[in-house]
Amino acid sequence: MGKWKFNPGDTVVANEKAPGDYRGCQATIVEHGPSIAEYTLNFNGQIVYLNSWWLDRLENEQGR
Repeated sequence: MGKWKFNPGDTVVANEKAPGDYRGCQATIVEHGPSIAEYTLNFNGQIVYLNSWWLDRLENEQGR
């Protein structure tokens, strides 16, 4: 399996490539998958699945 861009517990923000409802929203990574390059996220209690290229690490998370 390849290297993951994010890890469970990381805080991310949906970027301009993400579907409109999620753009600019912050979320927490719950787990890797279910598919390759996809993440399970918690957006304020709602579980969603987004592709890695739709997500950016928050600035305050850079040092992790």
